[in-house]
Amino acid sequence: MRPDPVIGHPTCDLDLQRRIRQTRRDIVARSVGRNPVKRSLLDRLLRRHLTPPPVYTDADALRDHGDDVWKSLRF
Repeated sequence: MRPDPVIGHPTCDLDLQRRIRQTRRDIVARSVGRNPVKRSLLDRLLRRHLTPPPVYTDADALRDHGDDVWKSLRF
């Protein structure tokens, strides 16, 4: 677990919370389109198509809970 970064301004902390939420959404969006499965030479010669593993996401991590104003006001 990472410690929280020390931020002195409430507006900067609120901006950091928004950027973290947006980054989580971007990571999931990019991982859906990827094909992490590498086909071997034999698979390519035999024209076998491998299905990529499903993307497991936590729906609660992607839900927007809003800004935690009280957290940003605590120094």
